[in-house]
Amino acid sequence: MVCKRDARGITIVTGVRHDLVDLSPTGFEWGYLGAGPNDLALNILLHATGGRSFAYRHGRRYRDEVVARIPHAGGTLSSAKILAWVEARQNEIG
Repeated sequence: MVCKRDARGITIVTGVRHDLVDLSPTGFEWGYLGAGPNDLALNILLHATGGRSFAYRHGRRYRDEVVARIPHAGGTLSSAKILAWVEARQNEIG
């Protein structure tokens, strides 16, 4: 999954679903805690797992731990790292 900005600063996100846009009126974002990063986190998890339940249960945590830490200019999240994060949450007790 790639997050980047065009020459005007408009966000471009590739390699992720766009099904769950619940909070942000302006779309996906990253690099801070907010509605845009939350929606991006939800859709990354939905794309990785196919499960809305998992995405909603873990979306804010994924936003806080991963999406909020993507540099403002953009970055890449590998499938392997996304899936490792998902697997770790699936193996947690509770």
